[in-house]
Amino acid sequence: MESKTLIAIEEICSGHKVERTLILTMEEYGLIEVVKEGYVESSYLPRIEKIIRFHSDLDINFEGIDVILNLLDRMDEMNEELIVLRNKLSGFEE
Repeated sequence: MESKTLIAIEEICSGHKVERTLILTMEEYGLIEVVKEGYVESSYLPRIEKIIRFHSDLDINFEGIDVILNLLDRMDEMNEELIVLRNKLSGFEE
């Protein structure tokens, strides 16, 4: 069974100097998942930091952030697919 590392929301908020409501709003919009009361999985930390930058530095609302993150996820998937296709193609080259 795989153990998940949890990070307290309060720790994230104090480290990034944001309000707790910002993290809870991220969950409301489905951008992250709070797994236990007051905790998120550590794997969400890069995503949370990206959302904080979009929202605080660029003043993008959560609907816009959702669209941006979906597009970035699609780009990552397409890049992975491109790598697989290039690897397959290299097998046919002489």
